[in-house]
Amino acid sequence: MTLDLLLLLLPLVAGYLIPSLGKKLERTLERTTNALIYAILLLMGASMTDFGIDLTDAGTLLVKVGVFAVIALLLNIVALRWVEHRHLTTAERPVSEGSATFDALKGALIPLIAVTAGVIVALLIPALGALSHHGISLALYLMLLLIGHQLRASGISLRQVLLNTTGVKLAGAVIVASLLAALIAAPLIGLPLMSSLALASGFGWYSLSAVLLNDQISPVMGAMALLNDLFREVVAIMLLPMLSRRHPGTAVGYCGGTAMDMTLPIISRYAGVAYVPIALSSGALLSLASPPLMALFASLA
Repeated sequence: MTLDLLLLLLPLVAGYLIPSLGKKLERTLERTTNALIYAILLLMGASMTDFGIDLTDAGTLLVKVGVFAVIALLLNIVALRWVEHRHLTTAERPVSEGSATFDALKGALIPLIAVTAGVIVALLIPALGALSHHGISLALYLMLLLIGHQLRASGISLRQVLLNTTGVKLAGAVIVASLLAALIAAPLIGLPLMSSLALASGFGWYSLSAVLLNDQISPVMGAMALLNDLFREVVAIMLLPMLSRRHPGTAVGYCGGTAMDMTLPIISRYAGVAYVPIALSSGALLSLASPPLMALFASLA
C-alpha cells in the first residue's frame, strides 16, 4: 500500500514542479486532461470483463449487493451533507453554478456511455480486457502529472494537499456512515456481521477488496466486494457532474478511496482544481484505512 501511494504521489509532485508553460500550451494541456478522462473511463469499462466473477446464483448475489450498496449510498450522502453543511466554508465552494440540468445530465451520461462502450469493445475483443489494466495505469499516471501541474498553475500549495482538515472530516464521515450501513444491511441480506463490516471497508478499492475477501472469507464475498466497490465508483462518476455544482464536498467524499486516483480527474473538472487537495486528502486517508479495517473484520468473520 505504501508503494501504491508513492507511485500515485510521484507524478503529482513531478507535475507540480513544472513551471507555467504559457497560456496557449496550458489550454492544450487542459484539453488533453479532458480527453484522458474519457480514455480512462473507456479502459475501466474494458477492464470489467476481465474480473472473472463466478455468476452462479448471480441474481441473488446482485440483489444482496444492490441492497447493501443503496443503504451505504444513502447513509454516506446524509453524513457527508452534514459535514459539508457544518464545516465546508463558502470559499471552498465552486464559484459558478453553470447551466443547470442539461449540463449536469450530459456530464453524468457521457461517462456512463464511455464505460459501457469499453465493456462492449472488450466483449468483442476479449484480449483488450486484460490489456486494459496496463492502459489504465499509464493513462492515470499521465493524468496525475497534468493535475499536479494544474495545482501549481492555480496557486495551490502542497501544504493545502497534505494538511487538509476538510478532507479528514469527509473521510471520517465516509468511514462512520459505511460501517453503520453494514450494521443495518447485515440482517436484511442475511450476511454475518463481521463479513458485512469487512464488505463496507473497501471504500471503492475493488482491486484490493475483491482479492482480500476472496482469500480470507470466501469467493462469494470476494465477488460481493468487487460489485459493491464498483457500484461506488460508477455511481460516484455519475453523481459528480450533478452534485458538484451545489454539494461538491458530498460528491468528493462519496468517491471514497478513488478520490485520490480514478475519479480525481473528474473531480478536478466538475468541482474545480480547488477541490483537488480535499480529494487527495480524503482519498488517501480512506485508502490507508481500508486494508487494516478489512483485514480486522475478515479475521473475525
